[in-house]
Amino acid sequence: MTVQVDGRRPKIRVRHLEVFYRRERILGSVSVDIYPGITVILGPSGSGKTTFLRALNRMHDAVVGMFVYGKVFLDNRDIYAPGTNVPEIRRRVGLVFQKPNPFPLSIYDNVAYGPRRHGTPRRHLDEIVRWSLEQAGLWEEVKNRLRAPAHRLSGGQQQRLCIARALAVRPEVLLMDEPTSALDPLAAARVEGLIARLARDLTVVVVTHDIEQARRLDGRALLFQGGRLLASGPTRRLLSSHRDHHATSRHDPARAT
Repeated sequence: MTVQVDGRRPKIRVRHLEVFYRRERILGSVSVDIYPGITVILGPSGSGKTTFLRALNRMHDAVVGMFVYGKVFLDNRDIYAPGTNVPEIRRRVGLVFQKPNPFPLSIYDNVAYGPRRHGTPRRHLDEIVRWSLEQAGLWEEVKNRLRAPAHRLSGGQQQRLCIARALAVRPEVLLMDEPTSALDPLAAARVEGLIARLARDLTVVVVTHDIEQARRLDGRALLFQGGRLLASGPTRRLLSSHRDHHATSRHDPARAT
């Protein structure tokens, strides 16, 4: 049964999701609803946090030996149904990785990359690039050097560039895998503020090892342990009732699969 939270319907409904790597079950029978706003994913190392996150936009499709069973509904459509347009799913459900991974292109071309691939007319690209960089809080810092190589940006700027690149195709959901773990505290704080702003209009799902970050982001939380969903609910209430199961590690071996 689908339950509304604060009058909101879930954006994503996961039902009996299982993920196997060859014969090993990485994730076992997860059923949960994810609502607009912020959802943080917590759990100890190897608990399946990243495996779950990547299942939400079919990122496992490219991994030989990875098998996904169950259903993931984006609005009312199962993204694992036969005949699904996977590139369109990934446009609607963007993913930002733990380490900044700008393409070996200019700042401008990084942001314009997705819209170009989706056939956006050239005359609209300038507007899209500016809007995306503004949303990522980066426009004022780079507006006079858009043709400079992206790798010249600082680590925090590169991560915000990657967020701008994801936003450029106007996703409805943004998945973020420990997006601040490779950043210094100041850069991390800027990305946290960005996440809070984006969550006003998007469904944002964030894997984090940082309990204090989860508290600051607030919203709702999912707690994983041993490849299973242990609990879900409002973040502060979940953290108070499951102190012994909090995430404490930066590394999740499931990421390797």
